[in-house]
Amino acid sequence: MGNTQAAAKECANVRMPCAGVRVETLEAGNGVAPQRGQRVGIAYEGVNAAGKPVGGKGFFPYGMNQVDKCIDESVGAMTVGETARVTCTPDQFYGPLSELYKKQNVEQGVSTYQMKLVRVKACINVDGC
Repeated sequence: MGNTQAAAKECANVRMPCAGVRVETLEAGNGVAPQRGQRVGIAYEGVNAAGKPVGGKGFFPYGMNQVDKCIDESVGAMTVGETARVTCTPDQFYGPLSELYKKQNVEQGVSTYQMKLVRVKACINVDGC
């Protein structure tokens, strides 16, 4: 594959759902994207802006401001089963006025994660879903 074709393929795998958030597909999903309010399950690991390894898994309601903006925006750009490399600037990860952001005083650092959208539950805005 020529350099132009390789670059085009790489660009096709990269989305920027908002400024400061980059989502690069490493493994394609099934095409089913979450709807706002659905509970989504993710698993992630990576390095935060302070250089510390982080990781975890869990469910949260997508698009309802229950998690950091970077995570919400990334999930919205993914489909079930997709694994992606997610890169976030501090203002998108912690929010521009976040106390955590201020406390860490990370001005130019970025956080990079490998995230998988494991599951989307069918229910929307239902307690205990």
